[in-house]
Order: sequence, then structure tokens, then C-alpha cells
Amino acid sequence: MSRKNRAQQVMNEYYAKLGPGPYYYDNSAVATAIREIANQYQYYQCCKDEGVEDMVVDAQKLYELSYDVEAL
Repeated sequence: MSRKNRAQQVMNEYYAKLGPGPYYYDNSAVATAIREIANQYQYYQCCKDEGVEDMVVDAQKLYELSYDVEAL
């Protein structure tokens, strides 16, 4: 799946959850929230090559965050 298709899938889920009605859709607000999630939950994992690190986000932490946000 392409990055554009993944982004569209995320936004489709967002719009579907809003339900019917006239809304102002602010894609930049959703993008900002995603960036903040990455900032809060990222960590670095060392790789095989010395001095090389990968930024990683734990999927379980993302699921936990989704439940916490729903409970607000």
C-alpha cells in the first residue's frame, strides 16, 4: 500500500467517526496529532551497523494511547 493510500485510509476512518453533518475538515490537525504521537512514543534501536540507529514506535503503546484517548 502506498503512503498516499495509507494516509487516505487514516483520514477516511477519521471522517467516518465524525458521522454526518457539515464539518470543517482540518487534515493538518490530524497530521499534527500524528507527529506528536511519534514524538512521545519514539525510541531508538541500535542496528547491526555500528553507529546506525533506527527510530522505532511501539505498536502496543499506540493501541494503549488510542484507548486512553477514547476514555477522555
